[in-house]
Amino acid sequence: MPSHYSPFMDAPDLLILGALALGGFLWLSRGRGDDSGQTSAVDPREAARVAKTPNARSLVAKLEQDGKDMLVLYGSQTGTAEDYAGRLVKDAVKYGLHALALDPEDIDVEELAKVPATKLVVFVLATYGEGEPTDNAVALNEYLSQQYEEFRNADPDDKPLRNLHYAVFGLGNKTYELFNAMARNIDKWCTALGATRIGPCGEGDDDANMEEDFGRWRETVWPEFAQFYGINLAAEAAKAAAAGLSRSFTLVDHEEMPSIVYRGELGDRSHTTYDAKKPFMARIVATRELFSGKEVPVRNCVHVELDLTGSKLIYQPGDHLAIWPQNQQHDVDMLSLALELTHRLDNVFSLTSTDPAATKRHPFPCPTTYRAAFTHYLDIAVPPKPHILQAWLPHIADPATRAIYARLTGDKAAYAAEITDHHTTVAELLLKHPIVPPLPLDVVFESFTRIQPRYYSISSSPRYLGNPNRVHITATVLRYESTAKNKSVHGLCTRHLLDLHEQLQRDPAAAISVPVAIRHASFKLPRQNATPVIMIGPGTGVAPFRGFVQERCAIVAKAKSSTSAIPPAPLGDALLFFGCRHEQHDFLYASEWPEYLAQGGLTELITAFSRDTDKKVYVQHRLAEHGDRVWDLVRKGAHVYVCGDARNMARDVHWWFVEAAMTRGGLSEEKAERFVKDMRTKGRYLEDVWA
Repeated sequence: MPSHYSPFMDAPDLLILGALALGGFLWLSRGRGDDSGQTSAVDPREAARVAKTPNARSLVAKLEQDGKDMLVLYGSQTGTAEDYAGRLVKDAVKYGLHALALDPEDIDVEELAKVPATKLVVFVLATYGEGEPTDNAVALNEYLSQQYEEFRNADPDDKPLRNLHYAVFGLGNKTYELFNAMARNIDKWCTALGATRIGPCGEGDDDANMEEDFGRWRETVWPEFAQFYGINLAAEAAKAAAAGLSRSFTLVDHEEMPSIVYRGELGDRSHTTYDAKKPFMARIVATRELFSGKEVPVRNCVHVELDLTGSKLIYQPGDHLAIWPQNQQHDVDMLSLALELTHRLDNVFSLTSTDPAATKRHPFPCPTTYRAAFTHYLDIAVPPKPHILQAWLPHIADPATRAIYARLTGDKAAYAAEITDHHTTVAELLLKHPIVPPLPLDVVFESFTRIQPRYYSISSSPRYLGNPNRVHITATVLRYESTAKNKSVHGLCTRHLLDLHEQLQRDPAAAISVPVAIRHASFKLPRQNATPVIMIGPGTGVAPFRGFVQERCAIVAKAKSSTSAIPPAPLGDALLFFGCRHEQHDFLYASEWPEYLAQGGLTELITAFSRDTDKKVYVQHRLAEHGDRVWDLVRKGAHVYVCGDARNMARDVHWWFVEAAMTRGGLSEEKAERFVKDMRTKGRYLEDVWA
């Protein structure tokens, strides 16, 4: 019998005794709110809040609170969907409606079935990766997909969402095969579950013009929303404007120093676990430049090693590291000059929602300083969109100045010429066309979205490093000229990482930390070590494959040191296709690959250096040259991994495998496409790509 089995007590007896013991402990410890033995005081405001909202996650309670007419649920990974949700809430306020934007993670999604028929739920959902929900929409996706499987064939009166009225807008990119899969699935599932859609299903394409797609959808759906609510948009807008209901936040300067001031921290200080809502400050322990020769300083690629000690964060090869960047000092100085805040940067203020029912009382950690807000919280280095300038117009007193901004708002050509083509920021615009008297600060702050994390494929294996708290990333610095050739534009996070690298080169002892979190991905090595793998990753697309190969080297080393009488299964073959411009200048981790080959983690490295020959050669060409071997591994069950550019490389690789299934597998084009699609479905063809 099991060693923990007791002949005297069974499981129910143990549960009863445990409950009695716990009850006794609570009775004896009653009143011990702190070490002084005094009972803890109860904050009456907190008690009232709890009494008013017995379930803070209740969707229905949030609707009933202050008589909400509309809820906007957003699935956002980079902040755009959240921004669009906020704009829809402002639209609703403009038309005299009560609306609230919500993170699906903060509610019980099962209560969608309880939403009254007089209310409207709007889904604004981004599709992440290959048809996946964003991190905060996973539970929503799972709930509706499960309900769909259970009730799609049910009688109309038994459909769980028969009373729900909804609208949906999706954010996607047509370079990905599963374009806007999240929005399309939610629309299909809601309809099948008895819900009624109001207006068309909107789809934004980031490969074209997402902003225009969203604008056209808004223009289309609001008349239909008005019909649903039985209101006149023009009349309601006039009433709301007269009542002054356009502000979403109120700014208050603190004359006395608050007990808590946020100076760049992210998340709730009381939280002791670290994730995307509470990043961990990871110390940078090493960096190095991976490019050399003529590539530098025109191009840079930074290898960064970070220490996760104390975070309890764990990762596997194939996961992503989220990093929150900060703005450059010259952008902070320029904005403070434009807003006449140069001598008040360290003053403390709070920005608070005007909606008492809002789940986010502040758009970023408050109280804080203007310096911290401009440096750590607000994305100030991007051009303002037309709807931002439109929101400024009522606050511009001078007719001539208002005419300038009105033209930028209403004339697409003028906006493109002055804003888009020159990559003009809010600070640059205000310095070029000063607004006197200045815009109210709360209006200006609404012009900016929050700085969002950037996600990098992890390029290390904790088993190989022998340290679960060390993680590596590989980042090429984004750098390009504006259309008007007036300035060099940098990626916010990669420029920040380059700055930190250069700082460490000047002062190796500098203590530098950055906010990070781990995003677990499905991009993983096969569970069976004997399964062959084919990895295709040009440029920094090789990053996760460095982690894969290191992991395989650790598996080989463990097998060699094993004393088990049963020999481990041999590793399957591993082919890596890597491409870059020049072998001598941007061949990432060139000195490491021979070591991995010798250790047995990699079977063969096949390279393509596009600028070292008269005719450009890419990884797609190398695939064709090694086609017979690649197809033989596919027939043996190999897993295929593609990482890098989605627009060209990943698409070409996909079609190469379709053609290989036709020419080498003898399948028709239709069956060949189905074959590759089936590989994807079974997790044998995985992509980690970006547009």
